Amino acid sequence: MKITRRDFKFFIFGILTMIVIEILFNWSDFKSGFNEGLKDGRATFGVEK
Repeated sequence: MKITRRDFKFFIFGILTMIVIEILFNWSDFKSGFNEGLKDGRATFGVEK
């Protein structure tokens, strides 16, 4: 069985669609987790000159 470009495109499209649906249905969890991760990353990231 040969995997064509069309198969690959549909696979990627399906994964992206599921990610968008997950974000839409769990927006509050996504937003709070994103903000916590952003704050934590900024707190632990140090730039030395």
